[in-house]
Amino acid sequence: MACILKFPASNGRGVLSITDRERDALLPGPSRLRESIVAMSSRWLVGLHHNWHDLDYMRDPLFAFSLAGEHDLRERNGAPLVHIPMDAANFAPPCFRPSDGERHWDLLLVARAVYFKELPEAFQLLRALLDRGHVMRTLIVCPVPETAEPTTVDVEELFRATFSASQQAAVTLLAFRYRYPFPLDLQTLAFLYRSAKVCVYFASEERRPRNVAYAWAAGLPVVARSQIGLMLPVSLRRPPFFFEFEDADGWLRLIPEVIAQASSRPDMSVVAELFSDAPAVTRLVHEFESRGLKIGRDGWTRTNLGIRIARHHGLPAQQNALRMSLAN
Repeated sequence: MACILKFPASNGRGVLSITDRERDALLPGPSRLRESIVAMSSRWLVGLHHNWHDLDYMRDPLFAFSLAGEHDLRERNGAPLVHIPMDAANFAPPCFRPSDGERHWDLLLVARAVYFKELPEAFQLLRALLDRGHVMRTLIVCPVPETAEPTTVDVEELFRATFSASQQAAVTLLAFRYRYPFPLDLQTLAFLYRSAKVCVYFASEERRPRNVAYAWAAGLPVVARSQIGLMLPVSLRRPPFFFEFEDADGWLRLIPEVIAQASSRPDMSVVAELFSDAPAVTRLVHEFESRGLKIGRDGWTRTNLGIRIARHHGLPAQQNALRMSLAN
C-alpha cells in the first residue's frame, strides 16, 4: 500500500500518494504495477510526494497531483501542473507545540550524522562562539547510521576533536546508533524541542527539513540559510520567526541576538499553526477543492501523516521504510 490520505467515500474518491523514490525505483516504465494504478483511477486519486526538491521535473501522467513545497517543484517544459504546495514538513503532530515550560538549552541542533547536514561547520561555529566567551548551552541530537557509509560523519570523534573539556560541559551531544533514523519517539523528541530556545540548522542543500518544521511547530525561532526561509510565507521570513545567515561571521553575530529575543518568549503561534497537523489537514482539503478536485471531506486520515507521507515501500529497509511492496 501507499500513503492513504483519504479513503473512498460516497461523495468522492480516495486519495493516496507515493514518494518520488518509489517512482524512480518501481515505476520507470511499463509494468504491472503501473497498470494497477491506472485501473484504480475510478476510485482513487493517485499523487506524488516529492521527498526532495525537483526543479527539473518531467511530469508523469500517472500522477494526478504533486505534493511539494511551493518553491521546490518546477516542471521541465512549463506544462500545467497540479501542485499542492504542502509536504511532510507541514504535518507535525500535536506534541510539537509552543510551551511556557523551562528551556534548559539555548540552542538546539537536530541532524543526522551524514555529510550534507554540514556538521563539521556547525561544530566549528559553536566552538567559535564559546571561544568568544558566550555563556550558552547547546543540545545536539544526532541519529547515526547503524552501518557506516562514505557519507557518514563520525560525530563522536568530531565532538571530541572540536570542543575542549570545559566546553563539552556546555554542549550536550546525544548520538544514537540504534533505530536509525528515528531513535526517539516523537513525544520525547518534542520534549527536547520544548526544552530549548532556538533551533539552528546548517545544511545548504535541503529546502524543507522536517526538523526545522518541528521547531516552528514548537514555537522556536530558526537560524538557517536563505533557502530554509522559503518554507515560510514572505511576510514571516523575518525575526522573531526566521533569522537568515549566509556565512560564519553572520552566524556568529546573529546568535547572541536571537537567544536574547527568544528569552523574551515572543508570540510564535502564527508559524506554529503553519506546521501543525490539525490545521494542515484542513488546509490540504481546501487545496484539493480549490483546484477542482472534487473528492469530498469525508474519510481523510490524520494520524502520523507527517511520517507516513514520506515513507518508502519495498526499498532499502530502514525505519522510514515499510517491508512491503506497493503491489501489496
